[in-house]
Parts: sequence; structure tokens; C-alpha cells
Amino acid sequence: MQITAHRGSSMNAPENTMSAINLAIQEQADYVEGDYCVFHWDKHCSSSI
Repeated sequence: MQITAHRGSSMNAPENTMSAINLAIQEQADYVEGDYCVFHWDKHCSSSI
């Protein structure tokens, strides 16, 4: 079985932060993925692009 940490270890750190990602790695998650937004020239682009 493989474990994916959605938004990192979000039960132990704020979601989508480096702290959550590092904790997920320490907790031996096989994959870490998150929700991210792209900003370009001060304009917000949807993450669904």
C-alpha cells in the first residue's frame, strides 16, 4: 500500500505549508501533494487551469 499525504501532514501542521510537507516526509508518506495557486504579474490565475 502507498500513502499519499494530501496537503502534507495537515492534521499536525497548517495545510500546504513546508512544515506539513516535511512532517509528511518524516511520517514516511510515499507521496505528498497539495493545492497551489499561480500568481503572474500581480494577477491571480485559477489553480484549475
